[in-house]
Amino acid sequence: MAKRKGSKKKAFNSLALLGDVLSANKEKPFVQRILDPGGENPALRNALGGLETHRMAAEIDADGKTWVFPTIVMTPEGGLHSFDSPHEAMEYNKAMGNAIEFPDIQSAAEWTQNYKPANFLNYYRNQYGQ
Repeated sequence: MAKRKGSKKKAFNSLALLGDVLSANKEKPFVQRILDPGGENPALRNALGGLETHRMAAEIDADGKTWVFPTIVMTPEGGLHSFDSPHEAMEYNKAMGNAIEFPDIQSAAEWTQNYKPANFLNYYRNQYGQ
């Protein structure tokens, strides 16, 4: 993807910068669930028996913008909904203000694999042995 002229977004090319994304987007519902895992945050069991709370994805939309978003979202009733289609999840999360724009698909994909802070990982290890 070509670099956009005049873009003020910095590239997220190191794992040290990836954590800054959470701080910069702490108003988004999925980020709040990451930053406060001990709150009212349910989890789903996947087919392998592991827990899933967000199942992050990265996609490029029809306008060429790159987005990171959860494919598991909290419903208004407090449960979780798992999208079968990453595209549907992207469109839903964009409409709900629950997606983060990234400068490119490579940094977005890297972030989806490395977004969990220590308090999140420790909470689920201590709570569920995961």
